[in-house]
Amino acid sequence: MLPGIWMVIFALGIFASARLLPREVFGVAGFYLLARIVTLVLSGRAGGGWAFSPWLMAGTFGAGQTAIAVILYVKLERTRE
Repeated sequence: MLPGIWMVIFALGIFASARLLPREVFGVAGFYLLARIVTLVLSGRAGGGWAFSPWLMAGTFGAGQTAIAVILYVKLERTRE
């Protein structure tokens, strides 16, 4: 449950900083909440093998942070050039 709790807390942090970030970042926060549901489903199956897999947390974090980096680059950095 730890990766799922982490994903919810991270999504809440993104929602809390919404006034400072571009609107597209809401999609990434929604992604983290959706990933939480998928994590619960995958880790809840008996004998699924995903219960203690570090790939759930690493994959979600990598995809989410890459998406936020792309959004911030396109919305903030490219407009300055």
